[in-house]
Amino acid sequence: MMNVRVKVDEDLPRQMADLFTECGYDATTVVGQRWQGLSDAELWPRVQQEGRWLVTADKGFANLRTYPLGSHAGVLLFRLDEESKGSKLETLHESQRNPNLSRAD
Repeated sequence: MMNVRVKVDEDLPRQMADLFTECGYDATTVVGQRWQGLSDAELWPRVQQEGRWLVTADKGFANLRTYPLGSHAGVLLFRLDEESKGSKLETLHESQRNPNLSRAD
């Protein structure tokens, strides 16, 4: 299995990184590296230098003109109808039962 590296943005619960780690991913957080408050333009190159997927709720990272497919490690945009911390953690936990982030196809 390829080692997928993720960075959980400050707009999501830090416990999401724990869930990724439990599933075998190399997960860190923006808050853990004291990068909170950085602009998207400052954060993005740091995350990409580490070769990590950015896990975020920030819709700005969904802009394909700014972040074209194939030009970065990846973005996982995490948007739900219910934006509570519990809902986000439960959704990630449920999705990890059939993880597929490590597939390159």
